[in-house]
Amino acid sequence: DWLDRQRGGFERIVVHAGGVLDGATAAALAARADLALLVVRARWTSRSSVVAARRRLAGARVLGAVLTDARPLPPLLGRVLRALSFAAAREG
Repeated sequence: DWLDRQRGGFERIVVHAGGVLDGATAAALAARADLALLVVRARWTSRSSVVAARRRLAGARVLGAVLTDARPLPPLLGRVLRALSFAAAREG
């Protein structure tokens, strides 16, 4: 098929497949891909939708998730979170 033919000619192939919950196309492509990335829109996508999307990608190798349209953290909260993650990394 098309994807198999392209693999021989390119080092990396990136396919935007649309919403995982909108139909079977994205999940089917993700299952055939080397890696899949779940894109989540901040303040738009519900937690339950993310969980449902991840379940639909059960047959895929999901590398992780990307959060889009996120607002920057307030400076003080950002410093506190960085300090906490640094302390956790030192302990772990």
